[in-house]
Amino acid sequence: MLAYSGIQGGAMATEFCPQCGAPRVGAFRYCPSCQLDFDSMSKTPMAGPPVTSPMAPAGAAVPPRPESFTTKYGPSGPPPEPVGTARRSGPPWGVIILVALVLLVVGGGVLVWYARNQVNQILSEVGQSVTLSTPSVGPTPTEAPVSGVSSSCAAELGPLADALMELDSRLSVGMSFNDYSDKVAGARVAYDRIRISSLDTACIEGVGASAEAAFNNYIYAYRIWNACVAKLECTMDSIEPKLQDYWAKATVQIDRFRDEMR
Repeated sequence: MLAYSGIQGGAMATEFCPQCGAPRVGAFRYCPSCQLDFDSMSKTPMAGPPVTSPMAPAGAAVPPRPESFTTKYGPSGPPPEPVGTARRSGPPWGVIILVALVLLVVGGGVLVWYARNQVNQILSEVGQSVTLSTPSVGPTPTEAPVSGVSSSCAAELGPLADALMELDSRLSVGMSFNDYSDKVAGARVAYDRIRISSLDTACIEGVGASAEAAFNNYIYAYRIWNACVAKLECTMDSIEPKLQDYWAKATVQIDRFRDEMR
């Protein structure tokens, strides 16, 4: 409530600020000392004991002067209440993407390792040299074949001879290691299908021996090339002379059994 200091004799009462005790200037709404709004104070009475004016009777107790609004809060008013920062809850997409990439890389490496292991296993079987064994045969036939080899010899060794001649033709224009491996593997399949027991001695010692020598030279070249591919420091220039030497020897053997089969 507002405090007033009465003057004896019925003089006009002076209005004082209930917060700091300073006298009100005329009808001015705000206190010149602490900026208190007199109009709001008149509508809502303040709790606590009334403030004794400076003109109170002598000997009256004067309460301590409270802190002013500016002294307590500064020119900008009271500090604002801290507001918490709201955070959206959700799955950690960054971690999920990182884990997915790691699994993809590891899985791809495992697949590549497995595929390479399977290919090397197949090629290692192809890379084994072959040897034609001479079976025990009966007496030499009395009838001589019309061509250089018998019909059974041409039928059994024909697929191998065709595979070797195709490989020789492809090498003359250039081949990659993968293509070379496929051709050598195809020649190995043709060799495994030969029924040696159906061949006569002349076929084995003639066309068979030449085809076998040519095939083995291609296998030797394959081993050198395959070992180079597995080493990062190996270059094609360092092994090409050896490859060309084996391929040249194979060409000589191919020309030999080609002439015998005409």
